[in-house]
Amino acid sequence: MKKIVFFLIALATLVSCNPFSSDDLQYMPFRDSDKSKWGLIGTDGEVLCTNEFDDQPTVAMHDRFFAKNKDGKWELYTAEKNPKQIGNKAYDMAGAFKADVAPVSIKGKPIQFIDKDGNVKFELDQVEGKKVDAVSNFYDGVALFQAEHLFGLVNTKGEVVVNPKYMIIMPAREGKFLAIDEKYKDAKEKKDVKVTILSKDGEVLGEVGMDKYPNMQPYFSGDNVCVEKEGSDGKGEWGVIDVKGNVVLAPSKDVEGVEDFADDKIIFEKSDQYGLMNVKGETLIRAKYKQLKFSGADGLLFASDDDENIKLINENDEEVSKESYGDALSFHGSYAAVKESKDNWIFINKKGEDQKVKTDIYDISDSNFGDEFVKRDGTSASADFSNLFDDTAVDSTDVDTTALEVDSAAVDVDDYDMDEASSGDASGSYTMTGYVDKYPITMYLSFSGSNVTGWYYYDKYKAKMTFTGSYSGSSLDLYCEGGDAFYGTFVNGAYSGHFSGNNGNEMNFNVSQ
Repeated sequence: MKKIVFFLIALATLVSCNPFSSDDLQYMPFRDSDKSKWGLIGTDGEVLCTNEFDDQPTVAMHDRFFAKNKDGKWELYTAEKNPKQIGNKAYDMAGAFKADVAPVSIKGKPIQFIDKDGNVKFELDQVEGKKVDAVSNFYDGVALFQAEHLFGLVNTKGEVVVNPKYMIIMPAREGKFLAIDEKYKDAKEKKDVKVTILSKDGEVLGEVGMDKYPNMQPYFSGDNVCVEKEGSDGKGEWGVIDVKGNVVLAPSKDVEGVEDFADDKIIFEKSDQYGLMNVKGETLIRAKYKQLKFSGADGLLFASDDDENIKLINENDEEVSKESYGDALSFHGSYAAVKESKDNWIFINKKGEDQKVKTDIYDISDSNFGDEFVKRDGTSASADFSNLFDDTAVDSTDVDTTALEVDSAAVDVDDYDMDEASSGDASGSYTMTGYVDKYPITMYLSFSGSNVTGWYYYDKYKAKMTFTGSYSGSSLDLYCEGGDAFYGTFVNGAYSGHFSGNNGNEMNFNVSQ
């Protein structure tokens, strides 16, 4: 059976993978030791509060953040030295204040959007007679919503800018979204499908035929986007087109993959190594790094030759930082948090200089935006596409994509229901060890019926990456904050299957208690 392949971002990892979408980020959750509770630290390294919360709170934006209470429900707080709870409401699910309103849900009620004072500004109950089941966080001033199997867009005023007519909509930066119209639900081949490019105002900017470009990255830079076509040797070749389909950079066999695209610069892949080029096709850094990602600061990137030592470099491939790091978050403003040792993070400026913050930092995150998909019934931390797509594989960024291989026979929106997508009945938690390919990992799973949360890390680095997932029968699929994904079978405390890395690596994995 032929499959339709389309590059999309996994909903559970959208923000964590996109440093360019969090300009309003003010404070990040952190702990000063493995025994301490969570507090908040500013993007400049100034501590706001410490040892306040048992569970990791969201990042603070627009002077507000959410934290969970002892019952696991979200409460709204002010972002100040002594955070104060606003009102006395507790929410089953909550997004983040990425705009002047945030989505929340209380079981049994329509999804609500509250302001910074906790007042309900509007509800999203029905659109075109269809019950709204779920709403995402805001991206460029609009949020995705799901109404009876189909997706649309709503703005911060509660105005529906795109009616629910698409099988899927995905944010693609620069106020643009990629979508597949419901009319293609019975498509048998890729050549029969077109991808719609939408503006945040709901305008159709263009369409891209999958007959010509079967794959595309959901990263716009201005009006340009990276696409793939098949070369004469049957291998993929990547290039750039604009929203009207005009060729900006012709696909080339020298560009075997695209890791990211921003500010007219492309992080490209060749022979399993990464380099940097511009949209004119001029190579700025040859493909030589095992890891390469935009830092969130103009002209600066994080690069690594060996997965262990990350350095800050510029677009001339000159080292900016004298030191190397085990991990690095994006720059937010003038500073970035980097992991200088196994148990400590520091803040550096754009010259790579240590800012000498006045606290130890054992753990820190800039990617907790609450529930990326807030459900009406408040029972799941992410949108579940397990019935819509029956074969999924991550292809390729804090910036990554997911290649969803859509079985054409499964693309039947009448059969898709988020509330009935999973029926597993596991319970409890499991700490397991094992391998992804030959690399030792540790994984923690927490089951709540069919919903699964947890984390994993490579034993060598011990940098935790959180995930959410769904469990049905013995099938367990996990979507991770960095763009990785696990697809496998969980039976009697053992989990094994297929791992898809955010860098395009495809490997087997197995873990057990």
